Amino acid sequence: LLGDSSMRGVRDQLRREMSTGIGELGATFNTLREIGVEVELNGKMKIVDEELDATLDSNFSNVGQLFAGNNGFAVRLFDLVDGFLDEDGPLTTRTEGLNAKIERYGEQRERLSERLQSLEKRLLRQFNALDSLVGQLSNTSNFLTQQLAALPGVNRPNSK
Repeated sequence: LLGDSSMRGVRDQLRREMSTGIGELGATFNTLREIGVEVELNGKMKIVDEELDATLDSNFSNVGQLFAGNNGFAVRLFDLVDGFLDEDGPLTTRTEGLNAKIERYGEQRERLSERLQSLEKRLLRQFNALDSLVGQLSNTSNFLTQQLAALPGVNRPNSK
């Protein structure tokens, strides 16, 4: 799935969601960065231990609101992931598309296998026919050699 556009879209939406503020009026904290959680350019989250520890010690309930408030990160991420997994969401749609491809590849493989079996049978018939013909030609050659040897006056090598 590396390079898959659906997966890139999911990844980008998750990154965007994690780097966007919650936008609640009166909230002490609006972004993860404010409590010591950074989202790096590559999308990985990095915790600044000292900053997070200090924030948790001094404002534990406000940190909880950042995640569990009406528009908190946990709520938004839950809704986002729920949308990804919905029956018409990008992951379900992509999974169905990949399953359909797998089924088509299986059908193609079966047809190819049937064609190869048919080709094998045809080549075997041709080989047997050629083998039979070579046998007949060998018999004819032996017969003609015997007939020519039996003819009077035919020069034989080393007959002197």
